Amino acid sequence: IMQQFNQSAALKNGLTNGLHFQRAPEFTSGSYSVFTIVTVVNDEIMGGVDDVIVNVDIQFNLFTDADDGGYDISFLTDALATAFDWQQFIIAGYSVIKMQKENVLPLGIVDEVWQTAVNYQLSIQKI
Repeated sequence: IMQQFNQSAALKNGLTNGLHFQRAPEFTSGSYSVFTIVTVVNDEIMGGVDDVIVNVDIQFNLFTDADDGGYDISFLTDALATAFDWQQFIIAGYSVIKMQKENVLPLGIVDEVWQTAVNYQLSIQKI
């Protein structure tokens, strides 16, 4: 995830306070994102014990305290899509089947911070 983030100039520049795993540092402001691994599910297929497709559900929460936060969230959602939609990752020992956006949760404002969540499914298989 961080590799894709670091390769995307638009997303990296848009998320002025970075991309964080599970939680952002206390008092983070500006534009930033937190990603979490929601679930990991194995789809067993015919063959041996290693013939499994691993589906990893990942949620990106996007935040901005910009005055026109709706515009910024829209930009960040597009930048996230460019960086992650159907991109090929390098994961040692695995081949990537897909990185697909599943849904975007409604935009909202809480405590003067605009936010939304974007859910992805990453499917991988042992080589």
